[in-house]
Amino acid sequence: MNTCIKTLFFVSLSISFFKLHAQTPALTYQAVIIDVNGAQAPEHNLGDIPLMNSNIQIRFTITDESDNILFVEEQEVQTDEYGMLATTIGIGQGTTIEGNFQDILWDGNPKELMVDIDLPNDQLSFVF
Repeated sequence: MNTCIKTLFFVSLSISFFKLHAQTPALTYQAVIIDVNGAQAPEHNLGDIPLMNSNIQIRFTITDESDNILFVEEQEVQTDEYGMLATTIGIGQGTTIEGNFQDILWDGNPKELMVDIDLPNDQLSFVF
C-alpha cells in the first residue's frame, strides 16, 4: 500500500512538473502607448500622457537573423485607462498576414520582433 501511494505521488508530481515547463506556442506582449499630441498648458508642456481607452491597430513582424520575414500578424487592441495594452501574438487573436507562427523554428538563432502601430486620428498608416 505504501509503495502504491509513493508511485502515485511521483506520477502526479512528474505530470505537474511537465505542465509547468511546457512552452506556450505564443508570445505575450505588453506596452504603454503615449498620446503623440501630448498635453499642453499655457507656457508649459505637461509631458507624455498615455493614450487612454483607445482602439489601435498593431502589427507584429517576426524576422530571422537575415531579415527574412517569418510571421506577420495584425491585431486591434484597446488601451486601458493607463494607456497600457496586453495581447498575445500567434494564437489567432488577430489576422495573420504572412507565415505561420507554429512553423517558426525557435532554434536559438536570433529573431527580431518589430512592432508597428496605427494610432487613431493621426492620418498615418502603421508607424514603427
